[in-house]
Amino acid sequence: MTGYSSADLTSDLHFRAEASYTRNQNEGDPANTFPASDERYTGDLYYHPGPQLSLGVQVGWAASGGLSGVIQNYRVDWRPFPYGSLNLGARYEENIEPFTNRRSQRATFDPRWRLNDHMTIDLTYTKQTATGTPRTTILFAAFTATL
Repeated sequence: MTGYSSADLTSDLHFRAEASYTRNQNEGDPANTFPASDERYTGDLYYHPGPQLSLGVQVGWAASGGLSGVIQNYRVDWRPFPYGSLNLGARYEENIEPFTNRRSQRATFDPRWRLNDHMTIDLTYTKQTATGTPRTTILFAAFTATL
């Protein structure tokens, strides 16, 4: 079950509030080792002052199984040249993973360079840590050619 409300505070500033609740029933697990519910409330503020910059902040509260606490997500997308072909994006997230009893942190940097209308280079670097697991680092590079 999810509900949300959104508002345009100004022509450049947008707000969205969201609440969600999920209940998981696992009848095949007699020890009931999986949490039964995931409840989340978030507020999302998005600022887009022009074609070169977009900023977003999401802050909320989550309760999943035996864990509860603040969740947050920050993001920026910047095009240093007006209507240019280079896009620099970055994200940072702290979350409580649903139904796993783990807290996680994730940082992502994802530049994109559009060489022309038919060729793009994408690079994504992600570093993630979670309680109970080792640190994960992922580097993904792609070259796309459209004919």
